Amino acid sequence: MFALYQAPQRILDGLDDHGVLAQVTLLAVDQQTSLIPETTEVALQPSSKSEILKCCLDAHRALMALKPENVAKFEAVEQFLSREAARLERGVPQTESSL
Repeated sequence: MFALYQAPQRILDGLDDHGVLAQVTLLAVDQQTSLIPETTEVALQPSSKSEILKCCLDAHRALMALKPENVAKFEAVEQFLSREAARLERGVPQTESSL
């Protein structure tokens, strides 16, 4: 479950614009704190540039699959991330035009 507590309207608008607002539980100020799920801090391990690129690429592809209007918004980003991920897999050195 993913919940937002007191989310600003601009965040809600962005989530709605990308078609993911329906997957988020919204908690308002007047709701009792007992309704807020218990959270657990998760220690993060360092990630490689390749892992971060793959995560970003997967996220953009998921958004594009979720809502057709997102294709026009993210197609260029998806292509760039795909090229960069492939470059990193091949071990090609980074250039000025890449990340």
